[in-house]
Amino acid sequence: MPLHLCFWRGFVPFLPYFVIMKTKKRSIFNELRRDQILTLTVRYIVGLVSFYGLQIGLQNLPLSIFTIVLSTSPFFTAVIQYFWLGDPILFYEVFSMFGCFAGIALISFYRPASTALPDSENDSYEPNYSLGIIAVFLATIGFAFVTVAIKSLKNVHFSVLLTWYSVFTTTVVGIALFV
Repeated sequence: MPLHLCFWRGFVPFLPYFVIMKTKKRSIFNELRRDQILTLTVRYIVGLVSFYGLQIGLQNLPLSIFTIVLSTSPFFTAVIQYFWLGDPILFYEVFSMFGCFAGIALISFYRPASTALPDSENDSYEPNYSLGIIAVFLATIGFAFVTVAIKSLKNVHFSVLLTWYSVFTTTVVGIALFV
């Protein structure tokens, strides 16, 4: 089921973005340089895997924990922007980010009583809880990367980026579904 959602997420917007791209007289092939195509392709692979990770997290976590872990994305976005694009991070921003991240980490590692670690009398540990936390955490880092990658491509028209995304996602996931 998650792959089907990924497929439709790429397929449905193709026609509107393609029409916008053509009415603006843009082209997938003429507008992008080779390095931008590589960045865009890596961005879409990471985005696709991250979207799949979010779906795994939604299936295995309570919504509140899922949302809390997902809220760490701005922290990772700022760090990736600093190293990739050279955007400055002020001291109070670093202090605030670490405080927020620490609070989110403490809350996300709290386990409800039904998913407590196993002991000799209670064998109710749910391994899918850990899978959900890991999947959402990695997806959050992936989405931070996606955000910074798109910022690095800010001079490319949005219709070209999204048409490329639709073609790429529909092709890759379509192959995965039929293999």
